[in-house]
Amino acid sequence: MIPTDKPFSKRRNGLVKKAYELSIICNIEIALIIFSPSGRFRHFSSKKRIEDLLSRYINLLDQDRGW
Repeated sequence: MIPTDKPFSKRRNGLVKKAYELSIICNIEIALIIFSPSGRFRHFSSKKRIEDLLSRYINLLDQDRGW
């Protein structure tokens, strides 16, 4: 474990918890992808598989994404 992994790990867990809480409170679907400084990643999906949420987002028209 590199020295920066401990603070990153704590913040990552807090961020995933907040994403979960937001999905419950607002009744929304959230997909979260987090990359650590060492290149490892973690993902979170509130209701469906993360692949389903991402493909749904990718298939939206640009105007529907808010771009």
